[in-house]
Amino acid sequence: EVRSFTTATTQKELTPEQSSSMNEEQMLPHIFLVLIDDQGFADVGFNSAEDDLASFTPTIDALAKSGLTLDNYYTQQMCTPARAALMTGRYPALIGVDGLALGPTEPWG
Repeated sequence: EVRSFTTATTQKELTPEQSSSMNEEQMLPHIFLVLIDDQGFADVGFNSAEDDLASFTPTIDALAKSGLTLDNYYTQQMCTPARAALMTGRYPALIGVDGLALGPTEPWG
């Protein structure tokens, strides 16, 4: 079920009565992973020193405020190595995709 973030209710906003009436599936943590290409660290409002940037990323800023943000990570210069690392859980250099984007004649991809 996809809901707008602004209308979603988080578990910490629920009263004890509402929380106890939720089934186990509703209580599981919800993970929202965003993989973005060509975005700088300060290109979202919650990381920027510029107040006007927050008006461009209100939903992402709200997610960052109410959830968990990761600030210790390893990044890649291109999308192919970044996707390979995400899908395999290994450093791209260890699986042979640390360079340029893969072409259509590559044996994997």
